[in-house]
Amino acid sequence: MNKIFRQLTFVIILLFYSFSYGQKPTNLEESNSYFDKDLNTKDKKYIKSLTRDHLSELHFTLGLNIRNIWIYGDRNPGLVNYFHDLGLYHPDDISGIIIKSYWSYLNNNDFDLKNEIKIYKDYWEEAIEIKKKNKENIDNTERKLFNAFIDINYKNVNPPLITLPQNKTGNQVFSDEFIKYRNGYIINSISTYPNDGQTLGINYKYHYVDLKTSKLFKLNFNGLDTVESVAVIDSTLYICGTKSNNLKILKHDGTKILPISLNVLDNDTKELSSDSWTKLGVFGGKLFALQTNGLYMLNGNAWQLINKFNLIEYFSKYYPSLKPIMPTENIVISNNKLYFLQEVLQSRDCELFEIDLRTNTINEFWQKELLIDNYKKEVNSYSLLGNDTLFVAAQRLGEALLLSEQKNSMTVYLLDNKVKTDVSGKFKIKVRKAFKSNDKLLLIADNGLFELKNNEIIPIAFFENTEQLIRDGKYNIHFNFKPRSFAILGEDKYLIGGQFGGLYVIDLKHNAIISLDDNKTIMTMDLLKH
Repeated sequence: MNKIFRQLTFVIILLFYSFSYGQKPTNLEESNSYFDKDLNTKDKKYIKSLTRDHLSELHFTLGLNIRNIWIYGDRNPGLVNYFHDLGLYHPDDISGIIIKSYWSYLNNNDFDLKNEIKIYKDYWEEAIEIKKKNKENIDNTERKLFNAFIDINYKNVNPPLITLPQNKTGNQVFSDEFIKYRNGYIINSISTYPNDGQTLGINYKYHYVDLKTSKLFKLNFNGLDTVESVAVIDSTLYICGTKSNNLKILKHDGTKILPISLNVLDNDTKELSSDSWTKLGVFGGKLFALQTNGLYMLNGNAWQLINKFNLIEYFSKYYPSLKPIMPTENIVISNNKLYFLQEVLQSRDCELFEIDLRTNTINEFWQKELLIDNYKKEVNSYSLLGNDTLFVAAQRLGEALLLSEQKNSMTVYLLDNKVKTDVSGKFKIKVRKAFKSNDKLLLIADNGLFELKNNEIIPIAFFENTEQLIRDGKYNIHFNFKPRSFAILGEDKYLIGGQFGGLYVIDLKHNAIISLDDNKTIMTMDLLKH
């Protein structure tokens, strides 16, 4: 990925200067000649090496320069009029045709201009129809959200103001979930990234924070190449991962490490599959494992198939753009329902899926609620409060939503970052997680910590300095604290982790905050040796 970035950056710089000189082309043949004369051998070789499907990589490099210097503002009237006469008007379409034409020229391929024009025209005709249909879905979604939007008051009090320490290193830990273990918490830091343009890569990372010493460790698991899931039952550690692409599940009771059999008590399925990811979960003191073909429960020395389904088939049919990659967090089971988060590539926000274990029905949260407009909707986190109340902190078009679902009835507490009763629009809160403890419903937001009580939002603490510019050597890193993981350490004392970094112990009683992940070097620990 870094190699591609360096190559494309080079193209940007080169074309910025080269486009300023020479005779401007007025048709495709002249644009091919222009690039052939203006680009050096290295850049032409790189463009030629791309497959047709990967030409989109040039959209924000070569394509951006074409649009900025020739198309926008009719800066090259001859070329613009040439494409207008062909029936093409959108700058993205024009730059796309120019790039495809030059790529075909470099590879000595015939370029069917009429067919390319037809593809773009067909696209826009279809887009107009989709827009008409989506207008109904948008209206339906907004109507449903507003009808479920209840009156919530904001209590204007003066809580402590917590200033996040200025980061110095940029070595932030991504926190997807906290798993209580010994004197601290195991931190799931798994995240996805674009690999080769066709497959998704996964960063398999776990950390451990020892709260007695306030030390942070990057975890090694001796004997495993990757670790996909970690779960704890009564201080016993369960680790699921792979060794030489073979599935391994280990049990560690603090003194010895034991392999857990992969055998399944079922005639059709002989053992857990090494061809699938495996995500663990704990319910009722039992260990469960989710794979793409079903849900299993550890029963003695073997696994019992609880439910059989096909997640690969489901994703291929209903969500072709989302691959059934490993869920971001451990699975959660409650009231005959299984929940898991599917990370959306690069944004680190997720889609929420529910499997009804009685009917084997798989549902995506927004579809289930019939909020089916095409606007971008993401789930930051979800929480189960009791057996049947689901709280979802989400975003729609970048605006925060806080929703709850109880017995298939939806309630909206926050819509577009605000409460319904604040007609002035002065109070805004972007909630990232709802957390219940000792009958308190806490809301963790970008700008602070709040309590939701008797249909009233009460500030507990405000955060400031959540957006920072970190100068690390010659690089500038933009850091935005977006809470994702949360744990209560004691009275008025909390551990909060951000989805893009930032790991803090906040002590409201003493108005103190400790940063745990802002270290130049992070020590390593082999958890299986301790």
